[in-house]
Amino acid sequence: MLKGNYPDLAAFTAEHPEFREALEKAKKYDAAECGRHDINGDELYVSVQSYDTVAYDKKDFENHKKYIDIQYIVSGKEDIYVCGKSDMTVVKEYDGAGDYELLKENDPGAVSSVTLSSGDFLVLYPDEPHKPGISADGLESVKKIVIKVKY
Repeated sequence: MLKGNYPDLAAFTAEHPEFREALEKAKKYDAAECGRHDINGDELYVSVQSYDTVAYDKKDFENHKKYIDIQYIVSGKEDIYVCGKSDMTVVKEYDGAGDYELLKENDPGAVSSVTLSSGDFLVLYPDEPHKPGISADGLESVKKIVIKVKY
């Protein structure tokens, strides 16, 4: 997991040039309609999302196996919770077509959170369970671009 902010992109991506290209391309979708937008077919695409954050107990953790997620906040603020996969129990088996499984934490003490605001991004690798869209300081509307990079 890696966290950064778009204005600091050049410094961050010196070590990760593939993420710089993905973020620069995805930034063009700030005003796009919600849904999937292909950049390079299944190798690189974005999912533009707009939603209201929810309470922690309203969602399960999600995990991916085929794609790296780069979660970029266009507007709003949310918490994303993370937990080691060994501390999780599967509640919905892996769906290969959708590249996700749903999990619940076994030990709430093993969970940590990252707060993202406008311009922030979080890179999550496969098998890094995460719970996005959680209220940071009360319910809030969020616009986000999730960049999917084939792993």
